Amino acid sequence: DLTALFHSCAREPCPVATTMKFLVVFLALAGLLLVPATVHAGEECEVCVKVLDTIFDTLSKDDMKDVSKIETAIESFCGSVDGWGGEKAQKMEPKEEKFCYVISPIKREVSKPATLGMPTKKVCEKASRIDEQICSLKYPAPPPDLATFTDEQFQKMRVKQLKELVTAYKKECKGCTEKSDYVDMLIKMRDAKTEL
Repeated sequence: DLTALFHSCAREPCPVATTMKFLVVFLALAGLLLVPATVHAGEECEVCVKVLDTIFDTLSKDDMKDVSKIETAIESFCGSVDGWGGEKAQKMEPKEEKFCYVISPIKREVSKPATLGMPTKKVCEKASRIDEQICSLKYPAPPPDLATFTDEQFQKMRVKQLKELVTAYKKECKGCTEKSDYVDMLIKMRDAKTEL
């Protein structure tokens, strides 16, 4: 028991091993208390922060103090998502469309804290308490740089991995039936990219 160990060491000198164990446990507990609750909050809310920053940048300082003007700006950015009987206001990525779909019913949860001058990231975290999708949306990771692959690495890959690489670059390997077809295409893509 840690408490008993602490009290016994307070009355008389403890052996070095016991003192070291106590010190390690104490430092571990202190380290847990110092770690913030949301370590990767910025990464978790990346879509929300980007979209809201884009919307907020269109507003003046005075407009940022008016809930209805912020909500109007959200509506003009998001428009109405497909299925709501209208046109989208802007061309967006799928994750941004999803964000607009999620945020539209709870615009007030975004606009009200924003009028108080709350940072965008905090606005997103607060809104995510109502709908956790707000901060869980992420942009797709960029595809790996083909210049880092050698011919041998392409040849060692499985066909499934080669297809995924081609798809990651939004290309289609028409007429590819063999592994060598995919390898040749990726080598050509890599070489064309390095020539630029």
